[in-house]
Amino acid sequence: MLHGQIASGTVVGTAYDQSGAIVGGAEIVLTNVQTQLRRAVVTDADGNFTAPQLPVGVYKLSASAASFKRQEVENITLLVNQTVRVDLSFQVGEVTEEVVVQASAVAVEGETSSVGQVIERERIVDLPLNGRNFMQLANISSGVVPAYNARSATITNQSGREDLAVHVSGGRGDTNSYLLDGVEMRSSWFNSPGILISVDAAQEFKIQKNLFSGDYGQGSGIVSMVTRSGGNAFHGSVYEFFRNDKLDAASFFDNYNNRPKSPLRYNQFGASAGGAIVKNRLFFFGNYEGFRNRRSSTLTALVPTRAQLNGNLTGLPTTKRDPVTNAAAILDPLTGQQFPGNVIPSDRISQVARNFFQYIPEPTPGFNVAGRNTVATRSRDRNDDQYTGTARLHTVGEGLILRSLHGF
Repeated sequence: MLHGQIASGTVVGTAYDQSGAIVGGAEIVLTNVQTQLRRAVVTDADGNFTAPQLPVGVYKLSASAASFKRQEVENITLLVNQTVRVDLSFQVGEVTEEVVVQASAVAVEGETSSVGQVIERERIVDLPLNGRNFMQLANISSGVVPAYNARSATITNQSGREDLAVHVSGGRGDTNSYLLDGVEMRSSWFNSPGILISVDAAQEFKIQKNLFSGDYGQGSGIVSMVTRSGGNAFHGSVYEFFRNDKLDAASFFDNYNNRPKSPLRYNQFGASAGGAIVKNRLFFFGNYEGFRNRRSSTLTALVPTRAQLNGNLTGLPTTKRDPVTNAAAILDPLTGQQFPGNVIPSDRISQVARNFFQYIPEPTPGFNVAGRNTVATRSRDRNDDQYTGTARLHTVGEGLILRSLHGF
């Protein structure tokens, strides 16, 4: 599928001179350091400028006005759905002269009423995520907790998984909105993320908790993901994460039931690459991730013997007693009398019940632990593959984002 939407950011500011007077008509040019995308705007009569819908990344701002030195502000970091204010102070001089400053870190975003937290690329890569599930990133944000209670999150109730839903600022786990590059990806059945994108394909992750703008409104909490895109510099990675029973200790239940170690083969692997097809104009990024899981577990149960399934309940403990001998008795529910020899006649056993006998395992010879008479090792296999692909085309002075996303 092909999308034109993208989660972006905005740079705003006001231009002044050294006396504090506004500077109207100043030309402001923002340049993306990685892709050289350029966005030009002009300050209005009140000295204000706004550069909306900028792809996330690091920018350099260049400003010029008649009779003033050129201004440059470097290292403006723009995060997903963020509005950054950069005010300019022009100094009187020739336009050929230049003043270069470094952008200051923005501790509080005062341009919007949105409350949220961004998880940047470095933390996405460095944090240990069990199963490499990006939803675990939400749990490090303040006011967010996993949806452990199945009654407050449909996905937890239906699947038993607690890693697909979170409570944002006390909201229900199934009322969040999940955006991927600005496109809603919420599952209509469970209200959970419709795509668990690989963390190697993620550029930024953001939780918006409340008071977000009217652009949203599809959930009590907003979970946004931005995928990576290429730049002029080529970059790539190859990775694999694995677990193997050869490196693990035996589980408690294997030891308790005197069983061999349960087999486990867990492999999560992939590769990513990004770069320029045409320098400063056309960029690409792609990621593939595979998941192979061979996990076994030890199961025990108390099952009836074949003789008991055929009606012979001799020796089976029961609270019912023969009124004459006071011996344990299996009573006929129709007559209240003991079945002879505690054996139920074959014609009294339902054919419907007989049809299920083939699905009942037989007792394991020599196994009797804690009242259980059968033990088995059951395996659960998973084979998952997913890939993502993005393309970015820059027209003159602007950026056109074409994104193709596939998940399997």
